[in-house]
Amino acid sequence: GRRPGDRLRPLGAPGSRKLKELLVDRGVPAGRRDRLPLLEIDGRIAWVPGVTIDDAFRLRAEPECWVAELETLDRGGNGPSGGPVERVEKEPS
Repeated sequence: GRRPGDRLRPLGAPGSRKLKELLVDRGVPAGRRDRLPLLEIDGRIAWVPGVTIDDAFRLRAEPECWVAELETLDRGGNGPSGGPVERVEKEPS
């Protein structure tokens, strides 16, 4: 979850930004900000689905394949709730 002072470098940006400021600038309503899923890798925010990916975790031309999928589940975690699915995929070069 979000922590005070969380930072990331939005894809293509020249420097890092506070997550809260980025969410405000992207028009994410205050009531939704704490409910956004975050993908963290080694304690760093790598991806905020629907908002941005951290530039350090951008797709590169290296010969590996990564797939990250986000599917909204119901509150009990019992299966798809019909929410949006976001998929990021990198094919080998």
